[in-house]
Amino acid sequence: MLKTGIIVIRCAVACLLSAVTVFTISAFSGKASRSVTITDGETTKIIRTCFTTAEQILTQAAMPLGALDKAELTLTGDSGCLKVNRAFTVLVNYGNETPRQTTATAGTVKDILATLNIQLGEHDICNYKPSDLLTGDAYIDIVTVNYVTERHEETIPYTTKVEYSSELESGKQTTTAGQSGKKTVTVSKKYENGALKNTQVISEQTTVAPTAQKTVIGTKGAKTSANTACISTLTPASPIALNQNGVPLKYKKCLTFEGTAYTASSGARCSTGVKPQPGRIAVNPKVIPYGTKMYIVSADGKYNYGYAIASDTGGFARKNPYAVDLYMSTEAACRQFGRRNVKIYILE
Repeated sequence: MLKTGIIVIRCAVACLLSAVTVFTISAFSGKASRSVTITDGETTKIIRTCFTTAEQILTQAAMPLGALDKAELTLTGDSGCLKVNRAFTVLVNYGNETPRQTTATAGTVKDILATLNIQLGEHDICNYKPSDLLTGDAYIDIVTVNYVTERHEETIPYTTKVEYSSELESGKQTTTAGQSGKKTVTVSKKYENGALKNTQVISEQTTVAPTAQKTVIGTKGAKTSANTACISTLTPASPIALNQNGVPLKYKKCLTFEGTAYTASSGARCSTGVKPQPGRIAVNPKVIPYGTKMYIVSADGKYNYGYAIASDTGGFARKNPYAVDLYMSTEAACRQFGRRNVKIYILE
């Protein structure tokens, strides 16, 4: 009798457990599981889950969200996609302001700058393009560039002109004072991070034209190459006016070179093809071009070579760029001249 009772109790417990199992299966069958693809940066993970929130699904996948992280969950039927945007730090250096730091989960450079109330100017220089998408820690460096247009007035200095007059006695001169002018100058100034980078002139407008200072020097009765004894037999187109020291009154510049003398046999020709004669001199044409007209006197004042034209060259002049070889009629004249410094007045 006891044995029969035990069997009855066991049958009752088995029936109860079967009922609980059926109830449990029925209860969970109301939540259908689905396959969810999780994308977290470069990591992709697929899980099956019955959960319907991003936080629950990520907890199940052992990929919990941080305090500032964001997630985008899309569920469709028996599948779903979950994208995780992890928070990252962006340091922004804007012009000469104190660097600022912000946190973002995604966005373009323009969007992130907007959260800091920063808008790139037309000429600003940034190490990123505004459309660049940031997904991790970044440093944004911005050089602010501004252009400012300014106008100011400047003085135009007057020039000095020298003229020679045969109507005014030699040794006398007259001077008419010059007058400075004025101009308005427009400039564009470029500032980078508030500091002046460069200034560019845009335009200049003369408002008052300058008047040149004019000096007239008298040559009436002055010495000229025509009435002064010299070695050269060349004749200039018009007499060269000389001062009391035998120096031309008008010349471009004066050179002091080493001078020697040479002569040539009958029938010889200069490098330029002309016949040599006193006044035709040898030069280094890279220093004094052929055809240059000049007036030459010795530095010690003992020789007045006179009017000369660069017509020839030679070994001495080529080896010594700052030397000239003066043509003489005879070897005796060459020996007498020897080697001495000469002053060369390049004529206008």
